[in-house]
Amino acid sequence: CTIDIFLRFFVKSAILYPDTDVYNTGGRLLKRGETMKLPKILIADDDKDVRDVIQSLLHKQLRCTFETASDGAEAIEKIKKGEFDLVLLDVMMPGLSGIDVIKKVLALSPGTKIVVISAYDSQDVSQRALEAGATDYITKSLLKEEIRSKIQHILVASGKSSPKK
Repeated sequence: CTIDIFLRFFVKSAILYPDTDVYNTGGRLLKRGETMKLPKILIADDDKDVRDVIQSLLHKQLRCTFETASDGAEAIEKIKKGEFDLVLLDVMMPGLSGIDVIKKVLALSPGTKIVVISAYDSQDVSQRALEAGATDYITKSLLKEEIRSKIQHILVASGKSSPKK
């Protein structure tokens, strides 16, 4: 009996609750036969190296699928064509500003979470991004240390993901 209680409440792998059709997948309940769709992340940055580093870092730590965009206009087009759970968005890109992209993304897909990344640690820029609807703001100097933990927290809190084992 004690082992059953332990397994029911503390094991993070998918388990079927007795006498139900509900599975616990470490944060989200699924019905029998339902599969958990991997979270989809769009990385929008004009620097290809930054896009590649972010994707590599997240791929090693989280179960996700990725797409990339090299500017705000491309990011908007990708949002129009597909559903994303989270957008990592550089605030300073050619063409549309990151703040404009935030507003357009949220108008097209209100449930999408947006994390702004910037080389500038500016209170003004971070405040404007958050006021426009961004979920969080990360400076690129702290990127490697913070990005995995913040993205994982946002996706797990919204029931979209669990960390890789």
